[in-house]
Amino acid sequence: EDLLDLEEPPVKISIYKPDGIEEATRFVFDEFGTELKLACAGDMWMDCMASGVNKGEAVKLLQESLGILPEETIAFGDQLNDMEMLKQAYYSFAIGNARPEVKAAARFQADTNVKDGVLKILKLLL
Repeated sequence: EDLLDLEEPPVKISIYKPDGIEEATRFVFDEFGTELKLACAGDMWMDCMASGVNKGEAVKLLQESLGILPEETIAFGDQLNDMEMLKQAYYSFAIGNARPEVKAAARFQADTNVKDGVLKILKLLL
């Protein structure tokens, strides 16, 4: 059976490269950037999804289905694939080792992941 013979269309395709993922996938942005949602998901991963598919839309769907407001939502992020999610939550935190773009998009800052940044914030809330 061929790997590309799928019963359902893929929701997301992720590209992995141990280093230099942004440079290595520049051609994907150039070719498909207007048709797909493309975002770095770490130093080694590039996510490719249909336009309009992102973590922010998932959080919005949960908020609407559960009757939760953005002002009642907390989100943590560090990579470009977290940007829309951070916009959907009033309590948006960039962890200390986040990309500069993510830090600029978040309202608040947490410590780094290796220093339990998310856990520290959650403990303050409990």
